[in-house]
Amino acid sequence: MKQTIAKRILNILLQQENVNPNATFNRRVANRRFRSVEDIHGTVMRRARELASNKMLRRVSRGQFVLTAKGRKSVR
Repeated sequence: MKQTIAKRILNILLQQENVNPNATFNRRVANRRFRSVEDIHGTVMRRARELASNKMLRRVSRGQFVLTAKGRKSVR
């Protein structure tokens, strides 16, 4: 079963946090991990902003998001 874009974003950040505790999700990571998506800004980054409004991600700067405790809990 395929994961939604939101779940993939949360899983990507959780995997990156295991390697680097200061892991962030940004456009560069989105371009690398979502190669088949044509409009990164209109789809993937919009989902990241929605996750931030739902308190699963926290916006640290423009286009940069980190995982929150609520986001970590929803992945596991």
